[in-house]
Amino acid sequence: LVGRRVDILFAGRSRVARAKVRRDGTFRTTAPLPPPDVRHTNRARYQAVVGRRRSLDLKLHRRLRVESVHSVGRRATFTGRVVRPLADPVRRIVVKRRITCDEEQTVRRLEPSRDGGFRVTLRAPRGVGVAVYRFQTRVRGSAGGSRTYPTFTLPRAVELDG
Repeated sequence: LVGRRVDILFAGRSRVARAKVRRDGTFRTTAPLPPPDVRHTNRARYQAVVGRRRSLDLKLHRRLRVESVHSVGRRATFTGRVVRPLADPVRRIVVKRRITCDEEQTVRRLEPSRDGGFRVTLRAPRGVGVAVYRFQTRVRGSAGGSRTYPTFTLPRAVELDG
């Protein structure tokens, strides 16, 4: 896809930005924020499209965030936070590594701290130069509610050495 144009769609319909795929397979662009009444809802989603290929339909507002990633050799350390209100009891975080476009593998389960913080170091398999990870858990919809909902981080790509 190097050199191809990527359309960024808002809510799966309207193009709000364009970008060009770089040599390393990444792209970068900016888009206007959605209206305030939509920003923190499930409708505020963005998707990258190149030809017939479509990315995940990713939410703008996240309740599970990776705040930093550091890699040394085959190890990557992730630090992040689950945004309140947390489930009661606090739910485990499941870490998955993308194997192919359609396949992922669970690589770790971890307990966040009582305030939602977490830190985990993962070892990537040999022969993989870049690994893509995504974290998921469940959170309450509101402070007074008991029902939980799934929440995910953005996929995070990590360059690995060795």
